[in-house]
Amino acid sequence: GKSGFDKSGDGCLGLKEFHLAMKAIGIGCTKKECRALLNIIDDSGDGEIEAYELEKVVRRYRIDMIYIREEEKKHRALLAMMKKHKKHRPEIEDMSENEFMKMMKEQAMKKESL
Repeated sequence: GKSGFDKSGDGCLGLKEFHLAMKAIGIGCTKKECRALLNIIDDSGDGEIEAYELEKVVRRYRIDMIYIREEEKKHRALLAMMKKHKKHRPEIEDMSENEFMKMMKEQAMKKESL
């Protein structure tokens, strides 16, 4: 099918379309760098790549980036929570993040059973 990156509608991306696609993804590269990259991806050696191939890679990349950002957000929240609790419980200083999470879960379960 027609791809968002494929402006000419022929199912393939030439250098110009590929360069624009990379910019759209947020990967800034020069025309020269794009040509080198295109040559690596281009299996047939005709100077073009299948548009859907690039879109497959981009989708995978976007999914990975979303996951990484979510994990970073969780990690920052956990570090902030550890810092907050350290004021009352200095022993937290020596705990790993996993030990801290285990302690918090145990405390939550104790509260629920009261």
